[in-house]
Amino acid sequence: MDDLTRPFARPAVTASMVIRTSGAYAALGAGLLVGAGAGLLGRSRATGMNTTMSVALPAFLAAADIGLDVHGEENLWHRRPAIFLINHQSELDLIVLARLVRRDMTGVVKRELRTNPVAAALGWLGEFAFVDRASTSDAIHALEPVVDALRHGKSLGIAAEGHRSDSPMPGPFKVGAFHMAIQAQVPIVPVVIRNTGELLPPGARFVAPGTVQVAVLGPVGPDGWDPSTVHEHAKALRDAFVATLADWPTGLSR
Repeated sequence: MDDLTRPFARPAVTASMVIRTSGAYAALGAGLLVGAGAGLLGRSRATGMNTTMSVALPAFLAAADIGLDVHGEENLWHRRPAIFLINHQSELDLIVLARLVRRDMTGVVKRELRTNPVAAALGWLGEFAFVDRASTSDAIHALEPVVDALRHGKSLGIAAEGHRSDSPMPGPFKVGAFHMAIQAQVPIVPVVIRNTGELLPPGARFVAPGTVQVAVLGPVGPDGWDPSTVHEHAKALRDAFVATLADWPTGLSR
């Protein structure tokens, strides 16, 4: 457990990291343009987002020299639409998740990211909900279109804690995803990310090369769930994330 609570160390910056990171963001930008073009031609933001997920995100990861090692990948496809719930360590998390989900996904991100050109472009294509974390009423209103999207076949990617952790230990899980699962009657698929915080920790500007390890657990809920017990479900799922991180699955497959 000590290893989980140790803060992420910022990797030493090398010239190759600077070059790779610059190339990765250039590839992401080019892929976004391709996606936007596909969306305009098809008159569909969903088409644009799916194109971006299939073109831009693999290009970003390849340019940054980041591989994926995934356990339980079959659980990504077991039931859709679904809410893909991740622990949040790094700005890489949503990119990794979208790369795994591959298509038909929207997201929930903090409102401050509207000023980030990449997040803003992805948010427009994917019809993300930009949420003011300081205002519960604004957040509930912003999430209404997301629940509707879930009901109409689009999956959701969301960070369980709502903010990045400074160590591998997940923070307390917020209950918004659990309420949405009940409202839309879709399952939650837990996606446990082990080490993005080592490759791009909070505050770092350059991405270190490496392999992101991911464990996709089996879907849970919403059968038998009730709004009055969402805190219990959130705690139980956080316990599952902590247990997975503390005893990482063996036999990971690429």
